[in-house]
Amino acid sequence: MNKFLEFIFGIQSSSWTEGGQWSAQWVGLPTGDWMLLFLLGTVILIAGGWWLYKRDARQVPLGRRCLLYTIRISILSLVIAMLLEPILVLSKEEKIPSHLLVLIDTSLSMSLKDAWKDEEKAMEVSRKLGMSANTDAMRKLNRMQLTQKLINEQFLKDLSAKGTRTVHLHGFSDKFDPTSLKLSDEWDTGGNATAIASSLRQALLSYTGMPLSGVYYW
Repeated sequence: MNKFLEFIFGIQSSSWTEGGQWSAQWVGLPTGDWMLLFLLGTVILIAGGWWLYKRDARQVPLGRRCLLYTIRISILSLVIAMLLEPILVLSKEEKIPSHLLVLIDTSLSMSLKDAWKDEEKAMEVSRKLGMSANTDAMRKLNRMQLTQKLINEQFLKDLSAKGTRTVHLHGFSDKFDPTSLKLSDEWDTGGNATAIASSLRQALLSYTGMPLSGVYYW
């Protein structure tokens, strides 16, 4: 079918059309009651044309009469087809990775160290961060350092869902920082406020036009 449509419309396939499906659609095709009237009019046109040839051209041989009738009906059909505005549509499905934004709070509050008075909870968090049960070492780290221990390569790999998502790390405080955070660098803190709402808006504007699967923030 694709080859036939390419031949009829004189289209040469290119690399970006590979894997797609061609289809013909009629933009001006009526619907509802108008469709019923259109079909009724078409039947009347075909039957009426043949009746006129049969009545007014009796002296013309039947074979020639059929030929003339076919030519006239074909011309009228082409005119009607043009009025129905035919278009050729290429349907192609492509799967591209979505984008997942991970926003890290880099305000001054992230430079604070927590006391972790609940020893059981401190031990649980320490184990999840890969620090065994060494809660004393965890208490020496500030919130930003603990966050950077949590967000490691394996964590980002899990978020990427086997390559179906592209993960972007950004910092924010009183505003969104468009510069990507790198795991190899030490994340600095700064900014006197944590403006989550405005930072989210700025982040979404920065990735306008890209398919987003979600936004996480710490």
